[in-house]
Amino acid sequence: MTLRPFTGDFILPEKLRSPRARALHRYLNTKHSLYFQLIECRATKDFDILVVQVSVEVCQHRNIDIRSKEIVAISFKGDRDTLPGFYPLRFDFPIDLVHVMVDWSAEFPSLCLWGEPFEELRSRLTPYLLLARLKEWLEKTADGTLHDDEQPLEPVLLGYNDQVIIPGDATVSGKRYVAFRSEDAHRRTTLYFVEQRETTNEERPGFVLAAFTAPTITHRAVKYAPRNLEQLHSLLHEIGFDIKTELTKWAQQVRRYEDLVEARLVILIEFPKKRTETGLVESTEYWAFITTQSIAALGEALGTLVDAGSYGIQAVGVLLGENTISSDLKKIEIYALAVRRCLSSETLSVLSGYGEELRPSITAIGAGALGSKIIELAARCGFGQWSVIDKDIFLPHNLVRHVLGDWAVGTPKANALQDFVNDLVPDNPIGKVVVADVINPQNSQEIDDVFNNADLILDMSASVSVARQLCEHATNKRRASLFLSPSGKDIVLLLEDVERTTSLWDLEGIYYRALVSEDSLQGHLTDDPLTRYGNGCRDLTARISADQVSTLAGIGLRQLIQQYKDSNSSATVWRSNLQSGEVKAINLLSTPGFEIKLKNWRVRWNKGLLNELVTQRLESLPNETGGVLLGIVDLEHKMTVVAASIPAPADSVKRPHYFERGVTGLNDTLVETARKSAGQLRYIGEWHSHPNCVGARPSSDDEGVFAKLGEVFDETNEFYLMAILGDNELFVRIGLDGSFGEGSIFLSNSN
Repeated sequence: MTLRPFTGDFILPEKLRSPRARALHRYLNTKHSLYFQLIECRATKDFDILVVQVSVEVCQHRNIDIRSKEIVAISFKGDRDTLPGFYPLRFDFPIDLVHVMVDWSAEFPSLCLWGEPFEELRSRLTPYLLLARLKEWLEKTADGTLHDDEQPLEPVLLGYNDQVIIPGDATVSGKRYVAFRSEDAHRRTTLYFVEQRETTNEERPGFVLAAFTAPTITHRAVKYAPRNLEQLHSLLHEIGFDIKTELTKWAQQVRRYEDLVEARLVILIEFPKKRTETGLVESTEYWAFITTQSIAALGEALGTLVDAGSYGIQAVGVLLGENTISSDLKKIEIYALAVRRCLSSETLSVLSGYGEELRPSITAIGAGALGSKIIELAARCGFGQWSVIDKDIFLPHNLVRHVLGDWAVGTPKANALQDFVNDLVPDNPIGKVVVADVINPQNSQEIDDVFNNADLILDMSASVSVARQLCEHATNKRRASLFLSPSGKDIVLLLEDVERTTSLWDLEGIYYRALVSEDSLQGHLTDDPLTRYGNGCRDLTARISADQVSTLAGIGLRQLIQQYKDSNSSATVWRSNLQSGEVKAINLLSTPGFEIKLKNWRVRWNKGLLNELVTQRLESLPNETGGVLLGIVDLEHKMTVVAASIPAPADSVKRPHYFERGVTGLNDTLVETARKSAGQLRYIGEWHSHPNCVGARPSSDDEGVFAKLGEVFDETNEFYLMAILGDNELFVRIGLDGSFGEGSIFLSNSN
């Protein structure tokens, strides 16, 4: 085996300075070191080196030429605890591999054994772990399994200290970008490139950007960053890219800008990367290289530029023209800069873990505590292109849990939120704002436009009347409602399906039915004490902390994004426990609704509730059964949503052709229903069943029941109804102030 000559002088083991080197030496001399043999110890001025033979378990037919015996030099910094270096010494050791780092001389390639920072590895890096990982690296490299298919591609280069921030479109826009310099506390330089506008002699840019895209490369051994233009040219020439020619073309395009002759040149290279030769591009890597001298000084140093001022930026063309020789390029020192790209909405989405960019057009109603937080978080993760409708002014007490600051007090919430969010992230996620009252708008056309242009209309106003107004709007766009409970401990998401067969009317009824029937939702609508913030009797606000709003808003947004991708409807409540930090999701059964139009009134039934009534009827046969119906009554929109029922009380009379609803415990149940639903569910009437083959038309006894309802409710402006359920028909009659309407629908067996 021919070995590379390695640096350092031979030393005795007791001369090792590094504690880690001494510990490894002790381990190699124990009986546990079966696969490793110490060959010698070396030292340089700064490093201790142990040369070790590794017995590698490899198969006869292997993908990579890793031998059963490999000699590796392991180096340790003598006076500091840093990550050891691993250098294979076999002269023909394959070096164009992933997880191999190659310097420009290619004299001492090194192996990259860990992907995590040494700071995280330090506390558990024992001699055994170090050697076991080295052996594993060699064996997995031999059979081609070292780099997992799910693992990100290897970087193109290594080695930088300073950094540059570039626009996301720097390599494709054709714009001219210049930068000014800043330093942090450790004197690390950051260059931030912006599009060049008009400049004055007193404000000439210090740096100019030349951006290029290299051919696609297959990930391979990692090289250290070039230190001069000759090395950069060589690196790029290997993959078929001539940087000299490209720089000359660039210089010709910008030669008229004489204000840049004293600027330093920053060369930006975009590297598209793929995993295999025949694979697709998986990722893109950016590197920047800055010259140590100005463009004028570079030309003068090489004797190719006599009068910088007369040539302006053409100096680059002269400097790097076709006649420039390699020795000239070697004189031009450069150093690498880490590239940080300004984010786009697509990048925001990827970095947030959502993967693909999702930019539906969303009209949000309500820019309060929850609405502002939802929109801010959505902007940060690249979700949605937003329009915002809100009528309110930002007041001092809003500061407690709103994303806006004291600077916004006295301004419309919608306008201030637009400024804040659009300054926060790129691509202006809030495109339009409307300062208006959705219920009583001064310009209804403006609201109609943002509704009709939306993919989703999201109500976050926490107003029942606004949600119902939204239900009645003529647009056919999908709706959702997202709101906090009065105590701020729970959050609710109601989302229509794409076809809107389950509307917000239906989802509101499903939500209230769950509140009165599910033990897990006890206390959901209970108010905590309110605080007065002004002189008016309605100037009250809830006591909810900003951290609680942020927690629930994060949950609400993530679920909105996930459920929006699904075409089905959903209704979910997330309940939080402030003491334990636990959050529990309660999914409500979301079923489609159907509507019966009676005169100028509409009655919506939910199929889930109707199925419950059908089940009660079947279980009671041959007797009739029945009970009380509970619902939402909206006089403004002439809408009743039949939401829930109270089963027949225990003292009810059930016969094959007769039903009389009892009263035991009924009043207490109605009072409890009103409490649990915050008064939204109320008594709306009666229902009962008919036997098979009888039909659902009212009998004379049924007519008497409806007459009794009229005696109670007529002239009170109270809505009431009677429903009769037959074996294949639902009959409904409604009454309001002496007038009534009736109708039937026929039921399928799949109800």
